[in-house]
Amino acid sequence: MQALRDRTIKIDIPYILELKNEIKIYQKFFNESKRGGRHLAPHTIETAAFWAMLTRVTDPQKTDLDRRGKVKAYNGQIVPGFNEDSIHQIMAESEREGMQGVSPRYVHDKLSAAFMNADHRKNCVNFFLALRELKEGLKNHPHIKSGEVRKEYEKFIADATEELIV
Repeated sequence: MQALRDRTIKIDIPYILELKNEIKIYQKFFNESKRGGRHLAPHTIETAAFWAMLTRVTDPQKTDLDRRGKVKAYNGQIVPGFNEDSIHQIMAESEREGMQGVSPRYVHDKLSAAFMNADHRKNCVNFFLALRELKEGLKNHPHIKSGEVRKEYEKFIADATEELIV
């Protein structure tokens, strides 16, 4: 393995920071033909993707914008009080943004687990079941070593749920 390690270079590539592109990833894997006849409740994928985005962005340093607003702004949605130039400034102040957080693979695995654990009589996966799987999986996530980070990610689950309700 030493010879292989000597010849490899690690290149860090940030995770996606646009919600619409993250949603496309999950829609590809959980389209109707690949769900085995199971129903996927509306907004389940969007809520899981929104949660993933919350884990990847950082808190803005100089603005009134919170993470939820930042995710919306990065997605091209209108955020009151912010224009395109101010959004570019916010992006510039977070040079390592997208380098941490949960991966699309983690969310994909947990959505798959939600399908496996769904009640066969109801034959449906909703966003409550999906978010529960995401939260439970944090306990065993290999890259989350800090209890503080785990609690923060659990708080983001509540934020994603609240965003769905709004």
